[in-house]
Parts: sequence; structure tokens; C-alpha cells
Amino acid sequence: MVRNIKLYPLIIIFVLILSFGFAKGQSVVGEWQNYTSSLYMQEGVNYHDYLYIATTGGLLTFSTVNNQFDNYKKPSGLSSLEINSIAIDDNNMLWLGMAEGEINFFDVKAKQTAPDYVRNYDINSFQKELNNVSVIRGNGNSFFAACQRQRQWGLIHFVKEKQEYLYKDYYFKFPDNINVITDLLLENNIIYLATGSGILAGDFINSNLKSPEQWEMIDNSESLNIGNLVESNGSIYFVGDKNLFKLEENRIIKLDNQQNGKIKKVYPIDAANLGLLVNSGVYNYNLKSEQASKVISNNAIDLITGESSNLFGITEGQGLWVYDGEHTDSYIPNTLISNKFSSISIGKKGQIAAASSKGLSFSTENGWYNVVRTNDYEQLFKGLTINEVDPNYFSACSLAYNLTSDGKIWSLVKRKEKYYATLHRSSIRNKHKGGLLTFDPDHPQNYTVYDTTNNVLTASAGIGEGSETYMVPAGMKLDNQGNLWIINQYAQNGNVITVLDNNDEWHHFSIKDFDGLTHFLNDMAFDSNQRVWFSSTTWSGDPYSHGGIFMLDFNGTLADKSDDSWKRFDKSEGLESNNVFSLDIDQTGTLWIMTIAGIQKAEVVNSDLNFMYFNNGKYNLFSNLSFAKFCRLQVDLDNNIWFSTEDEGVKIYSKKGEWLPLGDLGDSLDYSEGFTEDNSDILSNTVLDFDFNEEEGKVYFATDKGISVLKYRYPVMQKNYKEL
Repeated sequence: MVRNIKLYPLIIIFVLILSFGFAKGQSVVGEWQNYTSSLYMQEGVNYHDYLYIATTGGLLTFSTVNNQFDNYKKPSGLSSLEINSIAIDDNNMLWLGMAEGEINFFDVKAKQTAPDYVRNYDINSFQKELNNVSVIRGNGNSFFAACQRQRQWGLIHFVKEKQEYLYKDYYFKFPDNINVITDLLLENNIIYLATGSGILAGDFINSNLKSPEQWEMIDNSESLNIGNLVESNGSIYFVGDKNLFKLEENRIIKLDNQQNGKIKKVYPIDAANLGLLVNSGVYNYNLKSEQASKVISNNAIDLITGESSNLFGITEGQGLWVYDGEHTDSYIPNTLISNKFSSISIGKKGQIAAASSKGLSFSTENGWYNVVRTNDYEQLFKGLTINEVDPNYFSACSLAYNLTSDGKIWSLVKRKEKYYATLHRSSIRNKHKGGLLTFDPDHPQNYTVYDTTNNVLTASAGIGEGSETYMVPAGMKLDNQGNLWIINQYAQNGNVITVLDNNDEWHHFSIKDFDGLTHFLNDMAFDSNQRVWFSSTTWSGDPYSHGGIFMLDFNGTLADKSDDSWKRFDKSEGLESNNVFSLDIDQTGTLWIMTIAGIQKAEVVNSDLNFMYFNNGKYNLFSNLSFAKFCRLQVDLDNNIWFSTEDEGVKIYSKKGEWLPLGDLGDSLDYSEGFTEDNSDILSNTVLDFDFNEEEGKVYFATDKGISVLKYRYPVMQKNYKEL
């Protein structure tokens, strides 16, 4: 046999390249990324030239030298991302109280967590028992954390021996049940608890605080709705019923300050002065004259003082302001607009577009770009375009459109260069714009809100408790021809289905077209023959709904109703429940169905459904899970079926026909229970929407705590090479 020796080096190089690429791809399968918002700040401390701020999206730092932000998340070792409280000890270690029940210890020099900082404290054990670490306070020799255990409020106690902190004990028994602990103060050997039932005091050095008898309720504090506690010049001051009080030898004295009923927090300045944080700004209160003078008009939820001579105010959603004694500057980090997203759309290159009640967030190479919902109808657009993102600071524009207090963007779809968003539960009263929002992020000033004008969409007058100004557009999807299908719930004229075709012409399908078609459609799926399958739910009120699945064959002619045909399927045909929430069709043409009774599948035979058994001989699976009308079902490119739940995370039925068992990571997934907070890094068990980036083998989850991304398989080319 003649061999071409000259080709060997090329073949070896080619194989090495493929092997390296495959190994690299394999190393990241199963990894998670999370994106959260740092807008919602909770509490902060000042250390040297930095502020360290607890947010609902991780640990945020701010340099007081160059006014730059940085954000530390799970790659820095944090056990979770929602941080309620923060304190710093005399070893320059940050103590972080997490909403999920852990205490993290963050080394400000190493910029990493120090999980073994408290030698006998096991984060995982405490996380299972505790939640909501709301306050952390210390005095150099002891640290206390207020938290909940099975909804009961209590304390964890740490003590310092030499240079090392040790876990000592926990205290969850008090003279009376307390519904919240809002603050702690350590003064000598006494700890004071600000609770919803008054101020409790206990000696943590000379008594055993595990006994309720060792706690004393400060007289006359029971009805004061206590806020925070501070010490200044040997005296204790606190806020009660938004007034200022002094605690002197266990006697409560109300202080006159001209801010009666308006104080949110008190903080120490020096021996002669206190600071008062009120809704209208910050006041300086002179303890001797009992006079208050305004310092600054900026609002805040908490103030940071310390080594710097500046005053820092942190806000909930408006960033950070800095007051140097004369001027005020405001800074907002580049971040997402919210942590609670109702819908998500992923572009072909992996660009994230996610919608919340606050607005929409888009990922770019330079950072996050946000479209903020506003009610300023005098200036319909203001701000930046997506090409003007500042990687260091919040980059946004504002658009005027309406959502009611219980409204949401149900669906977010990109067609060509424009995004479309259904404004579910929106108003068109006076200047309010509600219905269907569409815009191009490159030119957001040219946005449009389609409403009842020219009968494009329909309001809800006469349907249930609807009105001429109330609109309820819901599910929306693109079909294979690029037509945009929109469900218009509660449409007063019966036009519950609206279609925007490729020529931007509007078409409608009505309950008049088919007897039994309901106002309560939720979702839709398209088969290869251009038939549309709709899910619907039942309703016993007016208008009555039988629910079930509806099939529309419009024969490819949106404008011609004469060739349309309809069918309805319900429990008599094999549905486990007529409450159907979501649908999708897989690569084999099988229709997957999410009902309140579980997951089903059916073979599509022409215009009929043949309900199919699963491997266990049943017609439905996961009947024990809580599905609701906002849960979604989708099929990926590999024919795995994914579906979200209200509080059980995401479940997956594999292309091999089984709920994926525990085992080594392969092409697909490795959790038989899907993905939850307990077995993965997904941010929340409440998943409101998800979408795929098939090119990179990623799935993106919109949750009520941020956006989670899972690398669930190899990219397409590498997967093909593996099979070869």
C-alpha cells in the first residue's frame, strides 16, 4: 500500500485542532452564567478609597477616587447574589448577609470570599435552616446576624478569639413573638434589637440569651414601630413611628426636631450632631439646640459615612449620589434595569433582550442598554441609542408607554430589525399608550404603540370587567413565513387573534369564525403545513370558556376567510385537562402540550391529534407539578423538550424519551429533576420565560431574580465532529 507521508503532519495538526476545540467546548458544558441588576442597593460601608454596597444583584464597589463601579458575583465566590446587609470587622473582612440564609465573608484585599474565615461555620448547613439575613452588626469582639429560621426571627452569635472569629450560638426564643428584626446595636455587653414589637435588650456576656427570660422589653417601646438604632457619645438614639427618640437608662425620651413623622433613619455624625434621613433629603440635628438644618435635598434609602469626608446616599433604583459639602454628583452603574423579567428573546449572535415591568434590557459588547418605561408623554423619547452605551455607567433611553400595576410584557419577539412586545394589562386612557410596543433599538425615538386606532387591536369593554381603555394582548409568535401572530385576550369585538403579515398588513380571526373559540387563548404553535394550534383555558364566569386546544388551517391565505377550517380538542379526545397553558411542535411533528394536569404529547395526523403514551404507559407526566398560565414549553434543536414551572425550576424531557437521569454530563443534561436552585446555579425556581442560542448551545432563563444562562451542549460543529 502506498501512503502519502507528506499528508501526515497536516492530518496530525488538523486532529490536534479538533481535539483542542472539542476539549475546550467540553470544559464549559454544564456551566452557568447569571446576570442581575445592581440598581437596587440595600446597605453600604466605607473602607479606604472604596464603598462596598450590598445589592439585590451582588456586591457592588465604588471607587471614591475615580468614581468607577465594579461588581462581584458568583465567580468571586459568593454563594448567592441577593445581599440584604453588610458590615466590616477589624480584620478588614466584609460580612455579607444573604437573602437565602448564608453569611459570606469577603476579603477586600484579595477580592474573593473567604469561606473558612469562621472556622466552625458551615455555610451549607446554615443555608438549609436559615433565610433572610437582614442585619449584621459587630463591635470588634462579637458579631450578630439577624435572620429567620422557618419564619421565626432570631440571632446568630459569633465571638472573636485572638484574631479569629468563631461561631458561638443562636438565639430564637424571646418573651414574645417578634415579626421582624429591623436593626441591631451592640453597646458594651448589651445587644439591642429593633423589632416590630418594640426594643429588646439582652446581656450577651453575662447571661444565656437562649432563654426568653434573659431578654427585657424596653417599656413603652411596644407601639413605636421601631426603625434603626445608633449610638452617639455614649447615648442611644432610635427612630420610632418616623420620629426621633433617645434611650436613657431604659427610659424613652422623644426629641423635638421639626421633622415629626418623617424620619426614615438616624445616623451618627459626631458628639454634638446626628444626621436625619427623611423623604425630602438629609438634615443635620444639633443635640444641644435640638434644631435641624437641611444639608441636602437628595433622597436615599441609606447613608454611608466613614473615612471619607463626603456623604454618600444609596438609592433603590436611582444609583448613588456623592455630596462633598458643596456639590452633589450622581452615579448609576451599567446594569440591567430589573431583576424580575417576564419574557426573553435571544438573537442569532447571542444578544439578550429581556423585558420587565420597568422596561427592557439589551446586552451589547460595551455593556447593558436599557429602555425605561416612562409616563412622560410630553417628551415621548429621551436618552441614548443602543450604539451609545457607556460601559461604566447606566445607559438608557426612555419611552412613554403604559402598563397597569399588575401588567407585564407577556411576549417579546424580534422580527427583522424591530422588537415587538405585548403590553398585557395596559391602558389607553388620555395620553396613555397601551397595546403592542414596537421599536428598533438603533432608532428608538421612532417607536410605535399599536392600540385600538384603526381597529388594529381591541379593548375589552363588555368582556368580564373590561373597559374601552383596557387592553390585554398576551402570547405572540412568528410563524415560518415571518407573520407575527398576536393573541388579544378579552377583545370586545371578538378579534382574539391578530396577525401582522410580512407586508405590515393587519388581519384578524374572531370568535365569530368558529363556535366555541374563546377569549382565553394563551399560546400557539405552528406545524409544517402552516396550521396554527392554540392553547386555551377554562373560565366559569362571563364570558364562559370551555378551554382546550384549537386548530386553525388558514390555507396560507390570511386575507381569505372562505378557505379556513377550525377544530377543537378537549378531554373527550384525550386531553387530561381543558386548562392548556403552552404548546410547541418538535422536530418529528409531535405536538407537546402543557396542561394543569401535566405534560402530554400528541401525533399530528392531518388536522387531527392522536394522543400518545409515554414510556411509563401513561398519557401525561409531572401531574404533581404546579403549572400556570405564564409557564412555557419549548423544544430545542436537539429535540429535547424544556418547560418552566411556577416554583419547581425547569424540567427537561430528553430526545431519548426519558426524564434525564443523574450521571455524567453528555450531549444533553444530567439532572433527573431538571434544574432548580438546589441542584444548579439557576437564580430562581420561578422561571417566567426562556429562549435558546442554538449556535452556541445555550439556553437563557428569565426569572424573578435575574437572567440565568446554561451551556447545555456543544456547539453544532463540534458536536458533529464528535459523532465522526
